[in-house]
Amino acid sequence: NVPYKERNEAKALGAKWDRTEQTWFVPKGVSLDKFAKWSGEPAAAAEKNTPVASVKDVTPEVGERQDLAVPYKDRAEAKAAGAKWDKEKKTWYAEAGADMQKLAKWKPENVVIEQSPAMTLQEEVETALKDIGCILDADTDRGQKHPIMDGEKHRITVEGDKKGEKSGFYIIHTDGHPAGFMQNNRTKEELRWSSKGYVQSDEEKALLRAQAAQKQAEKAAQQQKDHESSAKRVEKQLAKLNEPQQQTAYLEKKGLQVHKGVFTDKEGQKTFIPAYDVQGKQWTMQYINEDGTKRFAKNARKEGCFHVVGGLDALKESPVLIVAEGYATAGSITEATNMPTVAAFDSGNLEPVAKALKEAYPDKPIIIAGDDDISQSCKMKVKDKASVNVGREKALETAKAVGGVAVFPIFAKGEVPGKDELSQIKPAAYLAHQTASRKLEAHTSGDKPLPDAEVKVLQAAQLSEKQLDIIRRADRYTDFNDLAVNSSLGR
Repeated sequence: NVPYKERNEAKALGAKWDRTEQTWFVPKGVSLDKFAKWSGEPAAAAEKNTPVASVKDVTPEVGERQDLAVPYKDRAEAKAAGAKWDKEKKTWYAEAGADMQKLAKWKPENVVIEQSPAMTLQEEVETALKDIGCILDADTDRGQKHPIMDGEKHRITVEGDKKGEKSGFYIIHTDGHPAGFMQNNRTKEELRWSSKGYVQSDEEKALLRAQAAQKQAEKAAQQQKDHESSAKRVEKQLAKLNEPQQQTAYLEKKGLQVHKGVFTDKEGQKTFIPAYDVQGKQWTMQYINEDGTKRFAKNARKEGCFHVVGGLDALKESPVLIVAEGYATAGSITEATNMPTVAAFDSGNLEPVAKALKEAYPDKPIIIAGDDDISQSCKMKVKDKASVNVGREKALETAKAVGGVAVFPIFAKGEVPGKDELSQIKPAAYLAHQTASRKLEAHTSGDKPLPDAEVKVLQAAQLSEKQLDIIRRADRYTDFNDLAVNSSLGR
């Protein structure tokens, strides 16, 4: 039992601090006589040498890699013993079949970390999260308790949240000097956090990397299980659906014919679009309601999956691969060109899909039929960028990544607002208009009546009819389906 003011004396005599147990201990081999004034136990009972930080002891199955916690100073020794360095994950590991007896000292559960009394990294992060109103024990994220320090974004409950709400988030990096970002979206309080006075030893850095790699491996394995389970579920769902005998509500709204490969329910109203990988395995499905709202199967793999209007087999005979964002855009292109067109479903999936197709058909040229989201320059503000146009940017990036070409729809003169018109509406003004419109709607309906003075202020914050018309035109002419259905140059 070492008083805080005597900690340096105890340390000088050879005592070590166990941060996990929050107590001092005497390592084996060190005489206990020096520590008599602090020990109220028999000498034999006082000896211990407990590892301070460890990961759960998971014995890899045969054929699996084992992550290792190798300090920088031990790298040459570990390499000679058979350890390998993973450049991508920035951690050491043992290959399947490696001699683990030679590498045993670097198994995470065998690493001993010793450090003087200080606030632990976890305690620092917990304190910072609590300071901005986060509630650590209100929920978990993907089954893990907060805080989760793996360099990824995690949502968390904050004070004032209702059950199930998570109005806060944080990202904590543990490589080098621990740092991160956390925000309470309810209070708008944010914190760019960095560790105060917490110094990681080489052993601890190596251990944290090994822990992170182990968690990533576990997460990837669980995700793969979820994906396989979801794939079986959507395959069973598909077997119960019907091929449409006429246009569904969505197909009618988009002016599309009924193409083979799309399905509907018994009522013939909802639209179901299966998504496959390049081998033809179905992984997920897009569900489109009568009102046009869309969603994908829960816990299903979407990245790199797509739907081919015209059928997957048609790609083999096609002289070129055409990749678009949504199904309606792809359908319009197929109807105009009589060629199969790939629907990647959204701009973020364009590149994964195009790369998968490039690998499967390396000799075929690729055309990325992009969306031109010009209205986003009025609606969104991005730091250090003059404007934002996600559809165009992602299409250009994807084309560059696969050595293809990006094309965009061209509309009739006067249909699309020009830069001069768009520049009349700033993102801040559009946001103020939306906020004012919501409050005025609640006032008009009687849900939240407002004083006359506030009503006038909100009305003044709304955009003019001329400005709203500019945005409506920009939204109406963005993709190849708009070109086919809305433009005078279309059908």
